[in-house]
Amino acid sequence: MHRIPRFTTWIFIILLMVTLGTTFQVSSHSKDANNFSSPTGGTEFHLPVVNRYSPWTAPFAIESTLSLAASTVHNQQMQNLKSTWVRLNERISWKALQPQEGDPIQWNLLEGFENELRAIRAAGAKPIVIVDDYPTWATIVPNSCSALKPDKYDDFANFAIALVQKYKTPEFNVKDWELGNEVDVDPVLIPVNSVYGCWGDISDLAYYGGDHYGEMIKVVGNAIKVANPDARVWIGGLLLASPNTTNPALGKPENFLRGVLSAGAAPYFDVVPYHAHTLYYGIVTDPESQLAGPWLDWGGGMVGKANYLRALMQEFGVTKTLSVNEIGVGCRDDFSFCVPTPGPDFLDFQADMIVRLAVRAMGANLESFVWYTLNGPGWRSMGLLDGSTPRPSFVSYQTLIAQTSGATYSHPINYGDGIEAYAFSNSTEIINVVWTELDASIPFTVPQDKFLGAVDRDGNAITPIVVGNNYQFTATFSPIYAVISH
Repeated sequence: MHRIPRFTTWIFIILLMVTLGTTFQVSSHSKDANNFSSPTGGTEFHLPVVNRYSPWTAPFAIESTLSLAASTVHNQQMQNLKSTWVRLNERISWKALQPQEGDPIQWNLLEGFENELRAIRAAGAKPIVIVDDYPTWATIVPNSCSALKPDKYDDFANFAIALVQKYKTPEFNVKDWELGNEVDVDPVLIPVNSVYGCWGDISDLAYYGGDHYGEMIKVVGNAIKVANPDARVWIGGLLLASPNTTNPALGKPENFLRGVLSAGAAPYFDVVPYHAHTLYYGIVTDPESQLAGPWLDWGGGMVGKANYLRALMQEFGVTKTLSVNEIGVGCRDDFSFCVPTPGPDFLDFQADMIVRLAVRAMGANLESFVWYTLNGPGWRSMGLLDGSTPRPSFVSYQTLIAQTSGATYSHPINYGDGIEAYAFSNSTEIINVVWTELDASIPFTVPQDKFLGAVDRDGNAITPIVVGNNYQFTATFSPIYAVISH
């Protein structure tokens, strides 16, 4: 196992200093990586959705930097969670598999990866496989995290074709291929040979190198689709740190997708993924609203980035599926309350936020929501597990998945000022997910004649108060589920 310093740390600190006027000491952080029914007042109610695991329609997912092979604890916890998608990075290294130009692909290095794919398929989840870490014989600069030479696009396409043809079979059933990770980063900003696909170019203010990446997508994306017409091509997940970068030393990375589209690459990819990590600041306040920095006016870090990307695509008459394919709530080790390890207040806050973020993602019409990571504690303590032990965030995410299983996102709900709520629906039930915008307690009611049950964030039954013909609940910062009939 090796550790990779994160560019996100640097860009976030710079933006936070500019936006909030706060000065921090910049330090290098890293992500873990691995290559390869209950009575109430005489009235009984039931909880029909607490443990129902009907077929999936809700797209909640995880990434794991550790193996998900059948014999691992992480595979078992993936199954316990019932994740729909699994994002797999640092499994496919072009550099390792084809170190010299013209070499045959060293398929023997992918035995562990293939075992993971079999286990993921057996669990009923769908893999998103990232291809990056380029051989330096194919890159513009001698760095495996760099843009490719245009005359090596065909070599990359041939490599991709071999992967797609091998792993499209029912044994593996890979259909989703992501070409790079945080591609809107200039490789000069991170250590040499970091395991990412960095195509950024600070000197290119118009497109930040996105046009170059788009030309590659036209070749490689097309090759993937020819090799498997059922395959979907994802561009590399965008860091997209700001909608308007003002530091000249950083260029204009927000223009990367503009460059991709300007190159005419839209017909050759299907999904635009992006990343939206946020932080715990030692207080119970929503970092997506009060502390969203440069994304505040767009609707917050996660929803705001979706709004920005859609507006940009609209300029080109393009509509693409969006996914937040890397998101987490972390605790930075230069915050005193995060060391030596984050305490229970952070863990409770993280468990609240995972539901708030995931449900908002559905409200923003995102196809998938990928938590970084399943394994943990992990980078900035974002993991759902502490070793093999589920953390509060795991239990919270598990409850959300169980409650919405078999249902689809429907619409936001108006329960009055200060309350944020969303509805998921199936043929018989409406599952209302409810919380307060701020750290407050606000009552709300549902009709008794439609009420089916309610649970808290962790799946524990809630006893309501009878108020006339209604049942009254108290909304707080921590989400609850109130289920009613149609």
